Amino acid sequence: SYRFVENPFRFAKPIAKSNRLALSMGANFSLAGVAAGLVLMLVVPQVGTNPQEEQAAAGAQAVGSGTEPPAGSLASLASVEWFVPAATQATEDIPPPAAQECHAGQQTSEAQMCELGDPDGDMTIAMVGDSKMLQWWSAVDQVAQDQGWRVISFTKSSCAFSAGMEVRSGEPDTTCAQWNENVLAELLELDPDVVLTSGRSSEALEDWNDPDSGSRAAMADALVEQWTPLTDAEIPLIALLDNPSPNGNVYECVAEHPDDLAECAFGLDNAIDSSGASAQLVAAERVDGVQTIDMSPVICPEDNVCVPVIGNVLVYRQGSHLTDTFVRTTSSRLEEELVAAVAAAE
Repeated sequence: SYRFVENPFRFAKPIAKSNRLALSMGANFSLAGVAAGLVLMLVVPQVGTNPQEEQAAAGAQAVGSGTEPPAGSLASLASVEWFVPAATQATEDIPPPAAQECHAGQQTSEAQMCELGDPDGDMTIAMVGDSKMLQWWSAVDQVAQDQGWRVISFTKSSCAFSAGMEVRSGEPDTTCAQWNENVLAELLELDPDVVLTSGRSSEALEDWNDPDSGSRAAMADALVEQWTPLTDAEIPLIALLDNPSPNGNVYECVAEHPDDLAECAFGLDNAIDSSGASAQLVAAERVDGVQTIDMSPVICPEDNVCVPVIGNVLVYRQGSHLTDTFVRTTSSRLEEELVAAVAAAE
């Protein structure tokens, strides 16, 4: 618009010769811009910006609370009048800056370690995986502070914690493979009390030289190969199963259907099948002592369907990632599951 609309008007000879006309045109375009902004605010619901509303948003805490209709059901969407974050803010609803600074980018193989939870905790838990592990940062941090656990994190963008080869931009991702080798070596040296891992990837290459040879079986094999050295070293491993995956960006659907949120619901079975959970479950059955935690009952709790808003909180941001606001509301449920799994691993 600057190049093809604004500048041609600014430098048109009739306007350039008349200050009065130029000022008039500038004022009119400014008003048009304001009007366009107001239209956008009307079209895309700017809901959930009231701090009192945000404080009252129960999110996952509403699941199983006895409300009618049940939180997380299709019927519950009819009474949603506001939610946080707004659809226009969903992509910014990410883990805190500390987590982002600790997250390795796609170009690096360095095993970058950070700490959260209680730095003086007697128990050390290693949080390892890709951005789907990172998304749980806020809840894990809260649980660790409550329990007096020290948590160390090793996470990398688009890179599952596995011994397999993944594909990035159509080519084998050797940087991810090297990162995995480095992280595994660090974990064996640090000897944490427990390793907690999660990841999005559902496939790895059967033939490392063939980018089209990806399969779920190869990913399960790769997870087994990566997890076994830890369990052999008597380091327990807990797999936090990947959350159900929608078939598009939920926040975009919500922006397009603010008065019919049911349009943005999707089936649970297909969502689990397209996530990394299936490969993780297969691998967990093959490695002695590996436990799994499934948070899908609070993410998609009713009617074998996943809804976009639960307890006045938007559940998803980009792709299959959960909003940080929703993750924070799951901390009490995650604490129940994680404390029990850690106790069983001791």
